[in-house]
Amino acid sequence: GAGLAVEFTITPQGDVVNCRVASSTLGYPPLEETITKRFCLLTFPPLDEGADDEVTTKYFIDFEGFR
Repeated sequence: GAGLAVEFTITPQGDVVNCRVASSTLGYPPLEETITKRFCLLTFPPLDEGADDEVTTKYFIDFEGFR
């Protein structure tokens, strides 16, 4: 099915940085870019005081069934 994996890093302050398309079967770069930019607008709760580790993760969006 059609899907998009976005890789991004969460800073200790909860900001999302370094968003990029990790993989995609959508075949439509404008949509991939729009979704990736939206991920960079996310914020997460800050880590505990003194924590300084960034976390890099991937999130897969499955578009199967969307018409």
